[in-house]
Order: sequence, then structure tokens, then C-alpha cells
Amino acid sequence: MNTALAHWRLRLGGLALGVLLVLVCAPATRKFVTAQAAAIFFPDRIEVGLRGDLSANDQAARNARNDARLRAAAARRPNDFPVQLTCALNAGDVREQAARLHALAPRFGDNPSLWVAVLRVYSRGTISLQYRTNEVMAVLEPGRPREKYLGVPKAPTPDDLAAFDNAAARGERLDPNNALFPLLRAAGLFAARRDDAALAALRRAGQKTTWNDYTTDEATGHWRLTELANGAWGTTGALGRSAQAAAILLPHYALLRNGARLGVVHAIRAEQAGRTAEGLELRRALARCGRTLRKSSGFLVGTFVGAALTQMTTVRPGGVPPPNDPFDGAGGGDSASQARVQAAVERARGAYFAYLKRIGAPDEARWMRAELDADEQTRRVGARVIHQSSFGAPLQKLAGWWVLGLLALGNIVWLVVLGGLTVPLARTRLVRAGLALPVWARKGVWGGLVALVLAVALNLPAEARALFLIGGETFALAAGLCWGTSALAIRLLRRARRRGHEDTTATIRPAAGHDGKLRPALRALGVAALTIAGTLLLSFAAHEQARATSSLIALADTLSGISSEGGPNRWAQLLITVLPVAAPLTLAAPLLLVVALGIASRVVRVPLTAGLVRGLKGTALPAACVLVLVYGGLVLATVRQDALVDEGLRQTLAHEGRYLAGRAGVRWPE
Repeated sequence: MNTALAHWRLRLGGLALGVLLVLVCAPATRKFVTAQAAAIFFPDRIEVGLRGDLSANDQAARNARNDARLRAAAARRPNDFPVQLTCALNAGDVREQAARLHALAPRFGDNPSLWVAVLRVYSRGTISLQYRTNEVMAVLEPGRPREKYLGVPKAPTPDDLAAFDNAAARGERLDPNNALFPLLRAAGLFAARRDDAALAALRRAGQKTTWNDYTTDEATGHWRLTELANGAWGTTGALGRSAQAAAILLPHYALLRNGARLGVVHAIRAEQAGRTAEGLELRRALARCGRTLRKSSGFLVGTFVGAALTQMTTVRPGGVPPPNDPFDGAGGGDSASQARVQAAVERARGAYFAYLKRIGAPDEARWMRAELDADEQTRRVGARVIHQSSFGAPLQKLAGWWVLGLLALGNIVWLVVLGGLTVPLARTRLVRAGLALPVWARKGVWGGLVALVLAVALNLPAEARALFLIGGETFALAAGLCWGTSALAIRLLRRARRRGHEDTTATIRPAAGHDGKLRPALRALGVAALTIAGTLLLSFAAHEQARATSSLIALADTLSGISSEGGPNRWAQLLITVLPVAAPLTLAAPLLLVVALGIASRVVRVPLTAGLVRGLKGTALPAACVLVLVYGGLVLATVRQDALVDEGLRQTLAHEGRYLAGRAGVRWPE
């Protein structure tokens, strides 16, 4: 019987070892195994986003530590533009980002992507048209109360305006058919109150036929730089890449939209002054820019902004007064509000078509009608397919596989640790003889556990008491209690020695009076101190392991909106359930095994100590081997789902609208 059992354990161990070797050696699975192992043992080494790792709580310290890692990694690739671009954009301050980007000009000044990045950085509040809001609204909607627009930001500084204009001019020379550069340059010139030059840039933008934000360079740089920084530890795959792609900022859309509004203002003023051809030229240029952006932008938000630019050109045709119920783009979610909004849009379109026919531009009217219909179809299709995003259910499923893999790996580690510890313990005289612990030892164990539980319960919030999560002030309080207990035990022992009550060389034997009571009490205090320290260390280690799991769940929640409309799916529900109990679940298998062995020891009337040590010695490693086989299946499922999410992410960056429409089975309007 024992021989057959030994052979079975040997085969199981060999199978588990073979599976583990295949997972570590196969290129497709190695990066996931190493990344999950790093998340278990070194949570700070695994990075899921550009400016954050899985465990940092202090934002400033986290960013500084992460920036240092990324800059050291980027130094190994000085001629890799996406890597250098991403490293420059990793600076937390906008001024520092701009300075780092300008420092790249000697090496990469002939790459238009660099100057798009400069323009996007300056668009994050440094260059703004908000200070001209009152001027814009006085023309577009003169009936609106003006108080709403008071207190807008100040005008940009001349140095910032000059740097912005230089970047736009250099980008336009390098990519002459890209409408982005002249359109953003027009916005910067409007911010500098050089309106004539801005209008000339608008006219040039209307003649361009392409639109390229060059955001794929930043995304590629994120991915390469993260792999360089993490090295052999691997990365979180599509989870991290999704976080980095979602972190790409597009502030230039708001700036160019405000610049387009000023272009419409100038068109209205020209028409009111009798310069009909000039006003129509500006409206036509803006409408062409909107069409180019709608068709060429890779982001769904860019598509919507392009449609909005075209719709914006229909405001106050010929400079006529606005309607009594001007449409400001805001409406309620009820059907009545939506009907009013749609009616206002139809009236604006009808008035613009009539104006174009009246001034003898029927071809422009036909073009605008077709383009506005395409814009409306784009908005309808976009609203229908936006829930098909790769950041939704696919990402939640991937996060679910990651969480299950981390929990399985964590339990494997603890089972192996327990199995290894029981080997020397099983050789002790107490376990071999099947004896119970002395009374003073049992009292020390229970006393230490009770003292630690009371310390934790008095300091932890109510919702966390049952989970026994150690951290922060609770950790300090429990550590202080452990130190105090140990110090008291040492002090009493020294006092007993000075009084002649302790003979360290003598064998342990019962004693009467004060000496017989002091010796067991001292030993009980020592056992209590060891119990507190061990339990504290175990809880803290489990909490550290759970940081990776909790951060992955938080990442999936941020990117995909677990608590979105329609209720969470089964994978989202799994993540919601695991989040508050991540630390206990990393110890689920060892704890269940200990409980089962404890019950079995009571049933067969074996002392608990002997039963636990003997049982863990025989079952911990086989249980770990079984979990290794389960873990192998989880890794394969993770690899498959990661490939699906990664492909969706790449298609999203190429053209989000077409990809989502394809997933929904509808045709994307061109």
C-alpha cells in the first residue's frame, strides 16, 4: 500500500514538474509565468501602466521610482524613437515633458510624430482658447447669459505660443498633407490673437486630405519601454498594454474644436459685413477638416469631433440672428429632450441648405447634405457599437484569468512552504512519539492568537476585521504587542536567573512553589511571542501577495467599467467577489488543508500537533502538484484570451470605429 502510494506521488510530482518546465520554457507561456511569479514575490517589479506599478500607494514616490526605472531602460535604446518619446512623456509635469521632447529634436527632429507630441503636451492647458470664450459666445449665442463664462484662464505666454507655433510649422513641413498641423496651428494663432494668420492656416487645413495623430508611436513606445524596464520579469501582456493605450491623452481635440468655433465666428462676421464668399470659404474649409478627421481618425472620439466640426459650420448662415431656442449641444436623456435637440439640428441644417442655394452654391449644398447624413450615421453607429470595445467584457475575462492564475500560484507557493517546513518537524521526538504539546505551549499559542486578534479587531475597520488583513497602523500595533511580549519574557527570565530560580543546564522537571509556576509562564510567554510574530508575518506576506491581485482587479474596473449599465457579466462578478477577500484566498488551499487535517486528527484521536505535521508532510506537496496542473490550464486560457485582447487593441489603435463596427456586424460609414 505504501509502495503504491509512493509511486503515485512520484508520478504526480513528475507530471507537475514536467508541466512547470514546459510553462517556463515555452515562449508563449514563459512571459506570463515569470510575470505572475514576480507579482507573487516582488509586486513592485510588475508594471501595469506607464506611471504606476501594482503596489505603490504614494503617488509622488511611485512616479519618481517608476520614472527612474524607465529612464534607465530608455538609455539602452538611444536611437529607438518610440521608446525615447514615451520616456519623455513619462515626466509628470507638462513643462518637463515639453523640455524632454525638445531635447529629442537633434536626433528625431525630422519625425513629424515628435512635433505632434509637442503640440499635444502644450494643449494640456498651456495653450488654451478659454480666455476668448465670451467673445465666441457673444457671436454664436448672443442670448446666453454671460456670467457663466467669467473667470476663464489667462492668455498663454508669448514663449509658449512661439514654441507651439514652431512645432506646428515644423510638423506641417514634414507632413504637408496632414490636416492636423495647420488646424492646430490655427488654434495657436487664435490664442496669440493673430487671427488673420489663423484664418490662412484654416484655409490650408481645408485642402489637406489626411489626418494622423501619430498616437501609435506612443503606444508602441509604452509597450517596448515596459518590456525593457521589467526585463526577465515579464509584463502583464495585454492588460498592461490596454492600460497604457487607455492612458494616451488627446487634449488637442478640445483645442482644435475651440479654434474651429473662432473660425465660424469670423465666417459670421464676414457674412454680416457683406463678404459672403469669404464666409463661405471659411465654412467650407472647416467642413472639409471635419470630414477628413471623421474619416481618418483612428479614435472614436476623433470621429465624433470631426462630425461636430462639420455640424458647427451650419451655425448662423449668412450671419442671421440665432433662433429663439438655440441648440447648445446639451440636452436631457429623456425622449422629449432628445426630440427637441433633433428638431433644432434639423432646423439648423435646413436653414444652411437654404442659405447655400440662395447665394448660388447648390453643389456645396449637395456636398453638405451628404456629409451631414454621413455624420449622423456615424454617430448612430458609434453609439451602437461603443459597448463592443475591447476594454469591456474581453478585458474583464482576461483579468479574471489573471486573478485565478495568481491565486493558484500563491496557493502553490504556500503549500510547498508548508510541505518543506513539516519535513524537519516530523523528525522531532514529540511528533514521532505522537505526543501532544505541553500545557504551557498550548496556552502560549492560544494566548498569542487571542492577543493578536484583539489588537487587530480594535484597530481595523469593521468591514475588514473578518478578513484579518494586516497593514498600516494595525501592523505597527501588532508588531508592538509582539515586541512587548518578547521583551517582558526576556526580562522575567533574566530576573529569575539573577535570583537563582533558573538553571539553564538542568533538565526540565516539575517544580513546586514560585519556581514551578514561573518557568511554565515564561515559556508560555515565549510561545505567545513566537505565535504573534509568525501569524503577523504570515498575514503580512498574504497581504503583500494580494496587492497584485487587487491592483489587477482595480485596473480592469477602471478600463472596462465593471459596474456599468446592464449589470456585470460573470467575469466582472468574479472580480467583484474576489477583490475584498484577495488576501485570504491566497491562503485558501493551505488553510482548508489544515482545517481538514485538524478535523481528521480529532476524529481518529491523534494529538493535533502530530496529526497536522504528519498530514501536511504527506499531503501538502501532492496538493501543490495538483494545483500546478490546474495552474497550467489557467495559463493556457490566459494566453489565448491575451491574444484576443491584444489583437483587438491593435485594431482599435488602427481604427477604432471600423473594428467595433466589425465586431457588432454593422457597416462603418465612410
